[in-house]
Order: sequence, then C-alpha cells, then structure tokens
Amino acid sequence: MKCGKYHHPTRTKPGKPLNITNPKEWSEIHRRAELNMSLEKRNIRSNKLSIKRKSFIANHPEEIERLCKLLASQARSETRRKKIGIYKREQWKDSSYASHMVGMLGVVWQSKRGVPLSTERKEECRKARIEYLKSHPQAINAISMAKKKNWQDDRYARRIIQAWRNSPNKAEKKLIGLLDEVYPNEWEYVGNGKFLLGGKCPDFLKVNGEKKLIELFGDYWHAGEDPQEKIAHYKQYDYSCLVIWEHELEDIVGLKRKLVEGLSKPQTSMVKKEVVAL
Repeated sequence: MKCGKYHHPTRTKPGKPLNITNPKEWSEIHRRAELNMSLEKRNIRSNKLSIKRKSFIANHPEEIERLCKLLASQARSETRRKKIGIYKREQWKDSSYASHMVGMLGVVWQSKRGVPLSTERKEECRKARIEYLKSHPQAINAISMAKKKNWQDDRYARRIIQAWRNSPNKAEKKLIGLLDEVYPNEWEYVGNGKFLLGGKCPDFLKVNGEKKLIELFGDYWHAGEDPQEKIAHYKQYDYSCLVIWEHELEDIVGLKRKLVEGLSKPQTSMVKKEVVAL
C-alpha cells in the first residue's frame, strides 16, 4: 500500500517529504504529533470539533438516530472486548501516552470542579439510581457489604466522620456542660472521630484510665435503634457504655442521677487511655 508523500506534522516548517509505505507508520506519526502539540492548541482544536459536531447533530437528527441504532446492533463480543483491553493496557505503558491522557483528564476534572449540578439534573440522577437498584437487587447487598467492610478501617471511618461533623452539636454541648459539672476534667468529647473502636465512634471517653464511654442518642436519628447493640459492640473491647437519649437532657435532676448510678459501677480493668492519633 502506497501512502504517498507527507510532510512531518511535528515540524514547524515544511521539510523534506516523507515516503511512507507502512500504514502503521502513519498512525505513529499522528500520535507523536498529538503528544507534541501544546495544551492550548489541543483545546482550540477540540473546541472547533465540538462546534462542528453540535452543528451536525442539530442539522441531521435522522443520521444520528441511524448511527445509534447501528452501534446498538453491533455489540462487541467478549473476545473483542479482551483484545481492546489488552491494547489499551499496552498503550498506557507508554509514558508519553500516559502523561498526555492524565493531562487531558486533569483538564476535564478541573473544568467540572466547583460547578454545581442543576436541580433537574440532580433529580434525574436520583431517579436513575432508584431505577437501577430496583432492577439490580444484588447491587444493594454488594454496596452494603462494601460499606460495612470500609467502616472496619479506622482511617476510612475517621475521614468520613470528620468530614461530616467536626464539633459537638447543641445536645452534645449541653451534655458536656453537665459532665463538667458532675465530673470535672474526667470526660472528653471524641465524637469527631478522635477515638474509634471497630469502626464505631463513641461521643465521650473517660480520660482517667477507666474504660468507660457515653453515647448520646438523638431522638430522631436513632429512633428505633436498640442501645444494647452499641453496648455489646464496645463490650467486645472491654469498654462499658452508658447510653443517654436526647429527651433525657430536659430532666437535669433525673439525668444526674442516671450518670451517677450508671458510671459508678465498678470497673474490672484499668488501663491507660489509647486514643487513635489523628
């Protein structure tokens, strides 16, 4: 196959024509020309192509529909998919190709970053997720198992908790004041992910060496939850836990009595406090 004469695309000025007889050499020349092209020039060319595509789509809707049907009817076989995967992996081994692709992806991510989705788009995404989960019930179990596994990793749990909440809420602040009054300098707020046990984050930790915890359950967020499950979880690590409900903060006298009775139980083991470093 004779490809004819061609000026090297990477040269700034036309030089000596190239006689290229191997078709693969053409693709190699174009690939290297693309890599040597500046990012600004690539963006300009990409914008021009985007305008042309949009114009074509607007003026030829029937052609787009025909192409979509054609592509849908030509599903790739498993063998073809594997060959494409092997080819792409070989491409990514080339450092010049990899750096080019990473740079292009970085431009896309940077352009999308900080741009909020519209309300309509959010609703479309929400409905699409619901429909997908309805038609793929096994996906729900897979997601649930993956999340549970992630929460067993203290680093993952701490990162999520600290992103979600980094300071005590109104109810926790009220309990902090009460603890400082009844047990001054004995309790520390660790509900911001400072202290974790098996992926669980208690709200308060006793700082005098006793393995005692306090959990504050919100009436709304913990409705229907069994406190014994949390108590049993901490018991695996030899920690005793006192659960206080949010509505109990309204009765200060009764809550003080509960604190004294619940926290005065003898502790079988005394150890030095071990707080996971931030």
